[in-house]
Amino acid sequence: MFTTMMRRAFRMCRSISNFNSRSFHLSTVKNKDPVVVNLTLISSSGQRYEVQGNEGWSIVETVVRNNLEKEFPYFGICCGSGVCLTCMIYFKLKDFELLPEIDEDSEEFFCLEEIVNYIPGSSRLGFSMKLSKRDEQYESFFPQI
Repeated sequence: MFTTMMRRAFRMCRSISNFNSRSFHLSTVKNKDPVVVNLTLISSSGQRYEVQGNEGWSIVETVVRNNLEKEFPYFGICCGSGVCLTCMIYFKLKDFELLPEIDEDSEEFFCLEEIVNYIPGSSRLGFSMKLSKRDEQYESFFPQI
């Protein structure tokens, strides 16, 4: 059942003609001079990707806007809407401690406990993490789905 739901979400999301220009789940922040954030993303195979995103973008949006859908094929298949929970990312303990606390009223807080690959103290959901300059300090690891 879950696999069927994931396939449907994947087809729906990828069938949109111009995936990178959609904005219904992507950030709508329009700054004249956006603050650029440099990130290091590491795939499950160990491949490192140095990417840039704008402050306020989610990790899912950053992957999409850097055209990394093939490198991370099932990451955030719901396009950042928070329904598929495939955007789990991991951090080293020292890096995880730098992240802001999860708001207990947030959607992420309620989702995390239901995810099989959730590891308390080292993982977060990419749809809810908004980029800021502090994110240049750490590396994000992506699991194999």
